[in-house]
Amino acid sequence: MAEHFRTIVREHLFEDSLRELIADEVDADEFIGTAEILLAADPELGMQTEQGSPVWALMLPPTETEDLTLYYTFDDQTVSLLFIERT
Repeated sequence: MAEHFRTIVREHLFEDSLRELIADEVDADEFIGTAEILLAADPELGMQTEQGSPVWALMLPPTETEDLTLYYTFDDQTVSLLFIERT
């Protein structure tokens, strides 16, 4: 288990892109909640988008028939969710 959990920050672009994918706010929050918990504990769970890039990507389980990728950055205290898209 992680020694500490980072704070999760949802950027406006992330919120907008999430609502485009999952219109119902409660369903969207429930869907992304597990990813937030996992990333708060271990943000290196995903992969860097490019070597040396501060942006990381996490593949999420499919919603019905589509895979989703969540993009984020992190430091010692915070994970910032940047964007989510179909992949």
